[in-house]
Amino acid sequence: DAALGGGFIKGTVVLLVGAPGAGKSTLALATAAQVSLEHQALFVSGEEPLDRLAMRARRLHLDVSGLDAVSDTEMSSLSRIIRRSRYALVCVDSLHTLHNDRLRSRPGSPSQLIGCAQSCVRLAQSIPCAILLIGHVTKQNFLSGPRSVEHIVDVMLTFNAKGTKRTLIATKNRFGPALQPYTLKMTKTGLVDA
Repeated sequence: DAALGGGFIKGTVVLLVGAPGAGKSTLALATAAQVSLEHQALFVSGEEPLDRLAMRARRLHLDVSGLDAVSDTEMSSLSRIIRRSRYALVCVDSLHTLHNDRLRSRPGSPSQLIGCAQSCVRLAQSIPCAILLIGHVTKQNFLSGPRSVEHIVDVMLTFNAKGTKRTLIATKNRFGPALQPYTLKMTKTGLVDA
């Protein structure tokens, strides 16, 4: 909430990036579970099967009884699912697995990343809901794919890992503070304030 300037805002898209293994999926799942205690929330799992996602939730002792989850990553199909249930929050793991069948390119390609990010922005604004997209990074710790994706979203959070320490920082934020680090710690049961 602090990194976002007070929490998620309806009609916005947040991009969460970080190195593999930093805990992006863990943070997104814990966030979606927390939101689902009071609002409708959806977790879109393009990175791992739903049974493995359920195992992760149990390991983290998360209450996901009110959280919906799907593995559908095709944009038009996903859009219908989201519009039908009018979710307050949709977490997508990850942007690089989304694809639009009308675009003749593979998931994760520059045209798919831009097209799907733009579709998410239109979707978030029209419902309205908040969408949290997880993005992959390169070895140099930059967003994998075109830089224009960063300009499409409202907030970009960078999640850095060093040992068990995690630092969350808004490198772009249209609604709150930017470049202020927030420290977390990764434990066996998930992320906690450091």
